[in-house]
Amino acid sequence: MLILIILNFNGQDSLKASIDSVLAQTLKPDRFVVIDNASTDDSRQIAIDMGVEVVDADNKYKFITGLNTAINLNTGLLFFMQNDVTLEKDCLKDMIKNCPSNHFIVQPVIYQPDGKIDNSGMDIYWPGFGYRRSNKWWSDFEYQDCGLVTTICFLTDNKNVYYDKLFSPAYYEDIDFALRTKPLLKHVLIPTASATHLGNHTFSQTLKKKQISKICYDNRCKLVRKHYSGLDRLLRLLVIHVAQFCSMTLTFSHNISKTAGA
Repeated sequence: MLILIILNFNGQDSLKASIDSVLAQTLKPDRFVVIDNASTDDSRQIAIDMGVEVVDADNKYKFITGLNTAINLNTGLLFFMQNDVTLEKDCLKDMIKNCPSNHFIVQPVIYQPDGKIDNSGMDIYWPGFGYRRSNKWWSDFEYQDCGLVTTICFLTDNKNVYYDKLFSPAYYEDIDFALRTKPLLKHVLIPTASATHLGNHTFSQTLKKKQISKICYDNRCKLVRKHYSGLDRLLRLLVIHVAQFCSMTLTFSHNISKTAGA
């Protein structure tokens, strides 16, 4: 059984396009659900008006709650996508046809609206920063290890994956998820399958840049403390602290300059 889930939070500007792209798939999912993460706009009603099943997340852990609600609904194959993603019409068919036989989490090539590659897998650079691949690195059309699969859009056959509530409300839960699942699941790119990332219509639209910076800093530290130990952990944390301090100093200096020039 294939269940397709769109995770929605205040996605009224993009959700209809996402739903339309699912309805147009040449391979139809057995169950199609929109999980609404306590939206405050009209997007939940948009899904209902389009005849799509809606499941409400309790939102206790913000974005993490919606992700885990999706995973808990999985009874076979789970295709997960955010509400600012649209699928090319053969995306599902190509992913099902070309994925490994078992123990996998796979993604399509995700493009930007202008046709540039937005994400074709992820890597983690020292001291713990996630970095998306945005180039055509594959050499043929067979599935290939893509480093780490993004949570923007993926397919998995695993029913026991989850997102750690430690990283609530969001950010770096995907890196933690990838580090935990990489030894257990094949992280694979399906180059023949493609999707488009329309833009940022998810959790971050409700936060200011300063808030996002603070959450990212905190969760980056949590990630390092969870996955590394000893001197390696201390060095990674030191670099993160220094980078955050420099960023805050530059921001402060910029604000002072603006005030002085006013």
